[in-house]
Amino acid sequence: MSSFLDQLKKQAEQVKAQESVADQKKKHIAEQFEKLTKPKMRQVYSYLYEMVEQLKLIQPNPPVKYSIPVLGEYKDLKQDEYILGGFDEQNMTFFLRIACHTRRKNIFEIRDINEVAKMREYLWGHNIRFKWLQDNDKQQKFLRALFNLEGEIFIEFAFRAELETANIHLNVRNFEEFGKVDYLIPPQAIDNKFLDQLAMYITRHLEENILQEYVVTQNRGKIGTSEKDKIRAQILAELAAKKKAQAKLAAQTVSKPKPPTVSQIVEKEEEPVDMKTRFINILNKKIL
Repeated sequence: MSSFLDQLKKQAEQVKAQESVADQKKKHIAEQFEKLTKPKMRQVYSYLYEMVEQLKLIQPNPPVKYSIPVLGEYKDLKQDEYILGGFDEQNMTFFLRIACHTRRKNIFEIRDINEVAKMREYLWGHNIRFKWLQDNDKQQKFLRALFNLEGEIFIEFAFRAELETANIHLNVRNFEEFGKVDYLIPPQAIDNKFLDQLAMYITRHLEENILQEYVVTQNRGKIGTSEKDKIRAQILAELAAKKKAQAKLAAQTVSKPKPPTVSQIVEKEEEPVDMKTRFINILNKKIL
């Protein structure tokens, strides 16, 4: 046999060996996913289920505060509502959603029109509930924008078992600060001690982040590019509609002189709902 064919044969054998190793690795990960990762996911869910049930009776309300551009500290919030979503056996996912509330009025103003869209983008991007009012002068020119935060923040811990790695992916949003952090937790790390520390961290009995060593990505205080594009498109559409309405009103003012005081309130209208419907809405609510 020629030396060239020998070389081809060796290369083919190397490829087969590499494929065999890759197949064995995939098989090992798949076995670990079934035997270890899935049971650990159920264990985490069961623990958090019991935790939420006890918290409903105890009703703790640890203080929470955040930092918001222009406003500064968004404080006097209380972490007082815990909602555990159902366990999805097919996709091996579940979430724990936490609501924080305050009765304190948090109102601030912006006098730079270019900063108004940025602030709305920031608040929407982090799912911060708010209303805003724009004041114009008699010539329909921008004077200022007033923002009123509605006193409700949502935190989310979203768990997902990863088939590709047999690890548990945890996405945390708006906990220590606005934004999200992704963690990849090996199932071997999950035991009773880990779960106790996780629960103490979630309920703010433990300041140290016991998940820190498992951080994969952090996006604190920022908004993803695709989310930004959607929000900006919405803002631009609203601004275009507002300019059109202002131009129409200005034309009417010329034909029929009147000294109007113009204020436009833009807010999300919500129909009154009972507690059961509100609970269902919270479960269906998606955080950006």
